[in-house]
Amino acid sequence: MAYMGYEAADLLPLVQELTERYTSKASTSVPWETAQQLMEAVLYCIGETQETYDLGYRLVIRRTEEARKLYNKWIVSFNGYGCSVYRKTVTRNIPGFFKWYDPRFNPQQDFTGQDYPVPGDLGKRPGIDRVDRYLACIWAEQRFLGSLSPDYVGAVLTARGQGWRDLPVNLGEIVLRKILVHLLLGISPEETALEPDKYEMLAAAVGAVSGERLAERLRGLSRRLAARYFPGDEALAAYLDCYIPGIAAELANGAEHGCLQRIV
Repeated sequence: MAYMGYEAADLLPLVQELTERYTSKASTSVPWETAQQLMEAVLYCIGETQETYDLGYRLVIRRTEEARKLYNKWIVSFNGYGCSVYRKTVTRNIPGFFKWYDPRFNPQQDFTGQDYPVPGDLGKRPGIDRVDRYLACIWAEQRFLGSLSPDYVGAVLTARGQGWRDLPVNLGEIVLRKILVHLLLGISPEETALEPDKYEMLAAAVGAVSGERLAERLRGLSRRLAARYFPGDEALAAYLDCYIPGIAAELANGAEHGCLQRIV
């Protein structure tokens, strides 16, 4: 019998050794659910390197400590901008994960506290892999929002109503969408309001191109924005790219149904 391509005969000694550690050598017998958990722990660590369990386990330990250190470094400058879901996720849920994460016996434990949404793919692997990617998204968003005046960010968010304060909506998307729309119309992004005629211009501009072409134009604007204000920060440029499909789809839908004022 094989598990994820590995023969059981090769895995059982590792699982048995882990079981002895789990029970402090008091027993080699554990409930089926625990045995399954320990088997998955072995597979998770092997999957980190596609080589050996010991090497993978050490890598999980190192990645966990590195992520924890980076979190402790960055959290001092974290700004939740008044969004309760954002603040709870970053200041409570993530520390909770680090507190209870068990690299040895349950490294595949998933991060279930990502209530605050981020764009992009976090990958299929749970545990520290997903947390690593999630934290990278959070800190990229913090760099983006932190480059703007807090008053400007607050004004853009407030213009969208109060729902963002208590709902799981991504703040970076709201702000980037506003900036890209202004750039698309040739208006200074520093302005936080659009006159009615500008919404007519926006509807015409959006309706004149296909969804794919609109996404290309927005991506071009986003990359020029990143190159100007974040030169050399490829991670941030890639992160902003993740917003583009959603923003393009929202604008196209808003133009089609005449509700752009609710979106921008």
